[in-house]
Amino acid sequence: MGWKGAKLDVNAGFEKTRVKDPLTGLYREISGVQRGWVNLSLRHDIPHSAIAWGVEGNYGDYTKNYFLTEISNTWEGPWFVDAYIEHKNVFGMTVQAVVGNIFNARHRRIRTVYEDWRNTSPVAFYQTANQLIGPIFSFRVKGTF
Repeated sequence: MGWKGAKLDVNAGFEKTRVKDPLTGLYREISGVQRGWVNLSLRHDIPHSAIAWGVEGNYGDYTKNYFLTEISNTWEGPWFVDAYIEHKNVFGMTVQAVVGNIFNARHRRIRTVYEDWRNTSPVAFYQTANQLIGPIFSFRVKGTF
């Protein structure tokens, strides 16, 4: 990158699936598969010091879950982003302070429940959830003294 002490890791991918639905006979995606993802990590070890800092971000996209009497979709995000600062020599140990979920990722769910089998029955009810996860604080200590 041309930035001394910095490292960027990127992992991204997608998966396309297909299965014949046993109730409808139509093709659909396989239930609960992670069809797309991006993982980013930037770390900077400050030259000539014991200090490092970094940012990590994760995104995932999942297919719906199909059951005999319901269809649901659950996901979190859209992005989980964490930031940290680290000291690599505190009495010979590595100490790291992390603030997680700095962009307030949420837990979401959309669910459709049918009175009987989903291909022949009316909808019994819908359920939606949109819950704040909030920030996550952690303190990590690694090593021996």
